[in-house]
Amino acid sequence: MNNWKKDEDIYETFSREFSFKIASNNEEKMKAYAIRHQVYREEMKCDIGEKGTPYEYDEYDENSTLCIIIHRESGLPAGCLRLVSPDNTPSSPCYFLPLEKHCMASLTNPTVHPNNFKKEQTCEISRLAVIKEFRKKKDKQCISSRKNQKIKEIQEKHGHLFPLIGVSLFLASTAIAGISERHHVFAMMEKRFARLLGVSGINFRTAGSEIHYHGERTPFYIDQRDAETSIKPNLQKLYLSIKKDLEKQRALILRLSNQRTATIAAKEGSS
Repeated sequence: MNNWKKDEDIYETFSREFSFKIASNNEEKMKAYAIRHQVYREEMKCDIGEKGTPYEYDEYDENSTLCIIIHRESGLPAGCLRLVSPDNTPSSPCYFLPLEKHCMASLTNPTVHPNNFKKEQTCEISRLAVIKEFRKKKDKQCISSRKNQKIKEIQEKHGHLFPLIGVSLFLASTAIAGISERHHVFAMMEKRFARLLGVSGINFRTAGSEIHYHGERTPFYIDQRDAETSIKPNLQKLYLSIKKDLEKQRALILRLSNQRTATIAAKEGSS
């Protein structure tokens, strides 16, 4: 009982300290691109995206839902992910999922191949990134600046929550996939991270063989509906909280988008 109570306190604390935001405007999207630049280009030395810019993005971002995790008190972004939705137009650069375009040879499991599912029901978890300072409980290299002092304070106060950031991003992606009704989810990731997610009840199936793609990566597949029901009980409350918040955000984004479309149509009709 004591261990359960301890876990419950951790998840409740995490929910109070971190929030999730669907990037709905250019400023929010640039925050996600900056995180990706920091993690993929500067840390991992990946040769991806546009050169000569502090932002990492590509053509798939036009067909993606970007999500950022934010430390509530400081307002600092801690990480991000994108959920890529393929375009059903054959001439589109987003007709294939990123792992189909870059890792097709590794997709060797015929039972869970993207070709088995309708494009409007598939998606890919991609560009999941957690900023270095939110992966370490203490960073001795933090220089004396207002921002880094704030990060050091966060590390000292909430460093024990940092291991949940990566898992919670997958919870957010599971929620977004469900909200979007894209139930067939693919991802390229390290096997050790897939095992970590399995401990949380998110059991991906191997969709093929391991290849070198931004490090050693393996294609994985999961049915979002299975993932949602198999999340461990101690994580369910956190998941439902994330999902409820993201549902509200998506509904607002769609409503505002419809209003803009109606306004444009009215102006064109009166001209």
